[in-house]
Amino acid sequence: MSRTSNPYFFNNLAVTELGTALTKGARDAGRDAQEAVLVLARALVARRVPADWSAAAAAHTFELAIAHRVDRLLAAALVADSASAPDVEREPFRQLLREAAATELAIVRSVTALLAAADDAGVQPVLFKGEAMAWLLYPASHLRPRTDTDVLVRPTDREAMVGVMRRSGYVEVPDAGGSLTNFQSHWTRIDAAGVHAVDLHWRLFNAEPFAHVLDPDEISRASIPVVALGPAARAASYEHQLIASATHRVAHHYDSPSLLWLYDLHLLVGALGNEGVAPAARLAAPRGGGPIPCRGLPPSV
Repeated sequence: MSRTSNPYFFNNLAVTELGTALTKGARDAGRDAQEAVLVLARALVARRVPADWSAAAAAHTFELAIAHRVDRLLAAALVADSASAPDVEREPFRQLLREAAATELAIVRSVTALLAAADDAGVQPVLFKGEAMAWLLYPASHLRPRTDTDVLVRPTDREAMVGVMRRSGYVEVPDAGGSLTNFQSHWTRIDAAGVHAVDLHWRLFNAEPFAHVLDPDEISRASIPVVALGPAARAASYEHQLIASATHRVAHHYDSPSLLWLYDLHLLVGALGNEGVAPAARLAAPRGGGPIPCRGLPPSV
């Protein structure tokens, strides 16, 4: 199964999740708001826009795409599909993509250097969430926005990784959470290229009901290489990333209908295929969260 073509899954998500779990404001707006989300979702899946799109319709949908953090994906679809929607001016979308690609260069340098420093110190951090998705599954990494880089280490490697962070110029951001309730720390580094933020995790989720959905050791053992980020770069496997992404929407974001996170799930299911999704669902379901880690997956799983 193509990792980028699974329209049944994403369209089904749009209907079941977004049709019933949109934010209160969107639900109150009624059918028009829901249909607008569906139009956007279908454009993302097909990577093409409606042939008869007017400039006004494109502008309205693009505003919605910004709210769902999929504006880069929609811009890429518009730029690639030059035959459709001839009334829509493409240059602003090309400029958006150029700026995103330029920002990506700084992220690549920072992430590559940090992972190499960790490797030198004998630590193997594992990328997950947005950073992993960007490099493993998106057509181009800059199409997947992220506000930080999430890395996971074994609890026994936590202090060593903290040392790596400090030697690499990162400063820890104070956090109000205590050691018994917070299993991550936030770091930033400022240089000429801008600010790079890293979330260092030694447990996948802070919320206790989801604490044992996946163990850092098993994630590390099953991790896969990210060639584009150098020989030291590894990411959570597709199966583990699917479990983490599906659970993250519920554990930390209260069943958010964000199209960005639903699109991540769409790509992961497309990469795994049905033969890979079913074992992931069976692995996750009994591990503390019951059926919640599987929410957002196709109902047939």
